[in-house]
Amino acid sequence: MSDHFNEKTNEMSCTCGRAKKKRFSFRKLLYPIMGLIALIWFFIRVIPKPSRATYPCQRAAFPIASSFVIWLTGILGGIAIFKKLNKRFAGSRYVMIGTGAVAFIAAVLWNFQIIPVNDTTAAFTSVKLPKSDVAMIQSTKTDVKQIDYNEIKQMVTDAVSAVGGIDSVVKDGDTVVLKPNLIVTNGLATEANGVTTDWRITKATVELVRSVNPTGKVYVMEGAITDTATIFNYYKYTPANIPGVDGFLPIEKDSGTWQDKNSSGVSVVNLPDGLLHNEYYLNRKYKEADVVISLPTMKTHWNAGFTGAIKNVGIGATPGNIYGRSSRDPARNDMVNHDTDDLHKWIHDFYKCRPVDLVIMDGLQGYQNGPFPFYAAGANGNQMNMRVILAGKDAVAVDSIATLTVGYDPESIGYLRYLNTSKLGNIDPTCINLKGKKVDEVRKYLAGTTTMGVTKITDKTAPQLTISSARADGNNLNIQLTTDSETVKELVYIDGKLYDPSSTTGTSNINVDIAGLSGTHQLTVEAYDRYLNRTTKTAQFAANGTSSPGITPIAPATPTNDPSVGYSAPRASQAPVIDGLGNESCWQQAQWKDIKYVWLGATPSPNDFTGRFKLVWTPERLYYLVEITDDKLSAPNTTQFKNYYDNDCVELFIDENHSGGEHQNNYNAFAYHIELDYDIIDNNTSGTQSLYNDHAKVLRTKNGNVYTWEIEMKVFDDKYNEKSTSNVPVTLTKDKIMGFGVSYNDNDNQMTRESFIGSFDIPGTDKNVAWKNAGLFDTIKLVDFGTVATPTQKPTPTPVPSSKTPDLNGDRVINMADVILMAQTFNSVAGDGKYKAAYDLNSDGAINMSDVIAIASNFNKAIG
Repeated sequence: MSDHFNEKTNEMSCTCGRAKKKRFSFRKLLYPIMGLIALIWFFIRVIPKPSRATYPCQRAAFPIASSFVIWLTGILGGIAIFKKLNKRFAGSRYVMIGTGAVAFIAAVLWNFQIIPVNDTTAAFTSVKLPKSDVAMIQSTKTDVKQIDYNEIKQMVTDAVSAVGGIDSVVKDGDTVVLKPNLIVTNGLATEANGVTTDWRITKATVELVRSVNPTGKVYVMEGAITDTATIFNYYKYTPANIPGVDGFLPIEKDSGTWQDKNSSGVSVVNLPDGLLHNEYYLNRKYKEADVVISLPTMKTHWNAGFTGAIKNVGIGATPGNIYGRSSRDPARNDMVNHDTDDLHKWIHDFYKCRPVDLVIMDGLQGYQNGPFPFYAAGANGNQMNMRVILAGKDAVAVDSIATLTVGYDPESIGYLRYLNTSKLGNIDPTCINLKGKKVDEVRKYLAGTTTMGVTKITDKTAPQLTISSARADGNNLNIQLTTDSETVKELVYIDGKLYDPSSTTGTSNINVDIAGLSGTHQLTVEAYDRYLNRTTKTAQFAANGTSSPGITPIAPATPTNDPSVGYSAPRASQAPVIDGLGNESCWQQAQWKDIKYVWLGATPSPNDFTGRFKLVWTPERLYYLVEITDDKLSAPNTTQFKNYYDNDCVELFIDENHSGGEHQNNYNAFAYHIELDYDIIDNNTSGTQSLYNDHAKVLRTKNGNVYTWEIEMKVFDDKYNEKSTSNVPVTLTKDKIMGFGVSYNDNDNQMTRESFIGSFDIPGTDKNVAWKNAGLFDTIKLVDFGTVATPTQKPTPTPVPSSKTPDLNGDRVINMADVILMAQTFNSVAGDGKYKAAYDLNSDGAINMSDVIAIASNFNKAIG
């Protein structure tokens, strides 16, 4: 059992009474001053960017600041209460004096910490250990139910091979223990349920182990919260389904009889540096095995935040005959208080008694609001179709990557922090080599409770990155980068192959050994922040053996004169930064094209509307610079997907293979409506609408009545599947021809648009047909106009704020009805089941106090 069911009735809830009394000192009068400084510092740093709340300095400041706020609130509240009591008990002087004295003494005791405070959140600085390898393999299938055993076996094999291979862990003759997560049955499906380890993954692991260890012993061991033998049978953990196993062993039975601590089935481990206890009982086979392989599932947990490889053994491998509730109830609810930091300390200690040697994580489904439902139907909506398998020899590193993949901050998981501090594994992403899928390619933001300081990731913004220069000098390539303070690591690829830097200076100067290379090559640099949000930039450089050619410009191509091509887009060797400024050199090579053809409505005056655009490309993305003059920006239709096309919005058409034809409710082509709040809307295959916000990055800036939209677009082909999370954009190449168009819907404070204007002419009287007929699109050709010079220095952009309204229910008045709606989604983030983008008023991916303040500042106001 990896997830210990906590019934919330544990009577061991008070763990804070051991604090020693301290002598009174007038130095503690400094506390209010320190608290005020910490509060001001916290607000100055965190309000501009909420993710900074997770930084070590802010984790240190927050407990002081919050304690100060509580103290100050208590003092002010006490004064107010005292005044009321003074009036109420005007004739009862002794009652008033007694009540006031008790309140005063309590405040003083709290202030001077004579009454102890239980604080489980502390500042954390990670320990950097030698780098660990973690592999993440994702199926190309769109639905986990389509994945058969042969593919699962291949995914397990590929993942283990990527981290050194099974023969680097297991030798012939070894005794190997496999520890799956089989917590409960509760009527769940026996395969890919997200809650328990799929028996097919265990079978594939056994076959992999037996391929190098034909003569040794292989045991599958588990300690569930009910009879483990019954659960083994339920989930197909039998010799018939998983041959090659010497025993499927319930830990609570294999460890001896009830409370027999002298049993030959248990081993006592002394742990002098234990965080909670100094002595623990382990199953002897488990403790003495040559190899222990943890086979966890990927899911959130209502107490621990996340449960993976470590909790799978730190709780699930504890002997139920020693730590269970009774001889007939092996559940370990009472061995540790699950509602306090003691849970994380226990997991640290027990894992340290016997660290695992390999992790193979079942992420086929992935599960939110975990660790399990109370009945089968409860799994509906919580199974996440992740379709991944992770592997690694460092369980802390594997759990850290898995935690990031489900949208949680690993540094906020107590047992991961403790184990990293004890040097039992890496938590810092700069010390983890991730092979296979990138986190941002797979990540889903899973819902779940956050207790004991566990935090979800709200910072979804990738770090800034510019390749300032790439100069070859003999066998060395020197890369000069411009990065921001969020960048924690970079990866360098040459022609798609990962190169280890021979030296680095911070994150701005990288040297790479390029011995053996000659000619022109593509350089790709990836910059990551600590949540593994990623920015990718490309450039070209010339290498020529041991010579020193430096940067070799590519001769500019001649723009095509083909009359069938409506626009020729030049290639940029460095992708522009999406900041709404458009002042990179690549934009100087592109030509403006007007948006001038009226498709619907009246012809606007030049003051009302004018528009033009440019395009450039890299192999990874298509980039738009759209300049719109509009005297009035208006988005009166606030109900999502209702008349969205009647708001002011940019509309982009793209037909990847220039095939033409109908595309109203399919992906033969796309018609992206980019709203003022940056929501991206198009029809789906069901005839309704969906958000495609992950298809593009957008930022708009304002200069008078001129709005500049800068857009980075992923280009998908007609095989795009809206139900899949593994759609891969096409790679763009020189001379590629696509269908395209740029248009604008102009609204002047009416419920319907005044005009619809496009970049190409449509014959006939009904011109509002591009949204369903790709055969009318203009044509774009991708050309190579040469290497782009170093970008010019940019001022800090001023993004246009979101146009979302605090009038959440659309009744034209901001009142308590809107506050109640906000309360229902409060503290949710994008990806949560209760998150609603329309209520995220500042579009920061989280519904929090900033959004509440937006309502409060407009409270009781009527909307136009």
